[in-house]
Amino acid sequence: MRKRICLLALALALWLCAAAHAEGVGDGLYTVGAESNASMFRIVKCVLRVEDGEMTAVLTMSGQGYGYVYPGTAAEADAAPRESWIPYELNFEGQKTFAVPIPGLDVDVNVAAWSIKYEKWYDRVLRFHSNSLSEYAEIAPEGSYDGALISDTALDGAAALLTSAGGAMTVEIEAEGVQAVRVDGEEYSAEDGRLILPLPSLDERIAVEAEMDGEWSAGWLRLRSAGLAEHRVTPDDGTYSIEVKTDSGLLKFTDCVLRVSEGRMTAVLTAKNDSFDCVYPGTAAEALADEAGRVPAAPDASGAYTYILEVPGLDVEVPLATFSAGKNRWYDRTLTFDSATLEPIS
Repeated sequence: MRKRICLLALALALWLCAAAHAEGVGDGLYTVGAESNASMFRIVKCVLRVEDGEMTAVLTMSGQGYGYVYPGTAAEADAAPRESWIPYELNFEGQKTFAVPIPGLDVDVNVAAWSIKYEKWYDRVLRFHSNSLSEYAEIAPEGSYDGALISDTALDGAAALLTSAGGAMTVEIEAEGVQAVRVDGEEYSAEDGRLILPLPSLDERIAVEAEMDGEWSAGWLRLRSAGLAEHRVTPDDGTYSIEVKTDSGLLKFTDCVLRVSEGRMTAVLTAKNDSFDCVYPGTAAEALADEAGRVPAAPDASGAYTYILEVPGLDVEVPLATFSAGKNRWYDRTLTFDSATLEPIS
């Protein structure tokens, strides 16, 4: 009996310790060490999101084998309605992530994992170590992205254009009814119904003040990384000149004519030299396997090599394989069609 009382006391002490850790962690994002009792459920990264004292662990998995997780045991997951299962979301690197609510740190947490291959739940036990906590900011890879804000202000649901460059992010927001927003004491005024302001992190509530009808009110906004899509710029139907950037000094273009019809874009590229006898809209490996998809060089009136390619989007890296007959080899390259240089051709 005494042994049982001691075990209960120990369990209570551990629970109180976990609660103390939870209370000591302020709202925000953190990286945290996550330990799993199963080698088949390997966590390569864990971000802890704390909001109003509630903790959610965002688990990045090493593989693709699980389709759902559940905050409980396998038996509980089997009995639970499907809508309560937690599906995965893909991060910027294409890895599966699961956002799991947890009761605290430094305690065993039961999680059930649904195996896609075996179509069954497996019991897993996780532990999140408080001594590994470190503040964290989720920064998008360089580029432009479309998303929608979550907020307790009038900005909730507003369309947002995120730009990430040099490790910093800004967001352009459709700010209907909002005259200005303050972030960290800095004020950003709306112009033509749009706001541009810095975003320190994705997936985190950012404290803001919003002005509407001359009145200021405190609130927050958040932009979810999982809800972002690469921004695509499609000009109106017509014919344009546009500059093309490449990732190689050996691949340069002196001219590019972009034709747009019903949203479909086709580029006529004029090469600076005649080094590449054909190109392929994809990778070198794909070019080797797809002879029919290769685009041969077509000399223009001056003898310069030209290529006609479909363009999936502007301001994004487009893979292009180039073939050198002299070296009998395909090379992986990328193109970027710069929308800022678009000029109509009459």
